[in-house]
Amino acid sequence: MNPLKPLSAAVLLALAANATAAESTDITQLAEEIAELKQQVRDLRVKTSANHLNFSVDYRVTHDTLEYKMPDGSSVKNNSLLANRLYLKMGYKYSDNLVFK
Repeated sequence: MNPLKPLSAAVLLALAANATAAESTDITQLAEEIAELKQQVRDLRVKTSANHLNFSVDYRVTHDTLEYKMPDGSSVKNNSLLANRLYLKMGYKYSDNLVFK
């Protein structure tokens, strides 16, 4: 039996145990960083939730000319019928599939 085989096996086992311990600490550190990043994203969403709020304005002006023919044969004209419409709209887009208008 080669005297180096038990020694090399012991060294390999020690390195494997050390690597496993280092990997587990790396995993816990990564899990903590992920949790911290998730909290930062939640805070950012709370601060920027107003960015999903949409306002729009629709203003329309029409000018019409009307002419009526009465039953007695006379006609009535209105050459200056002016109408204004103003729509104020508000909506909230929470996600691509959920929109409130």
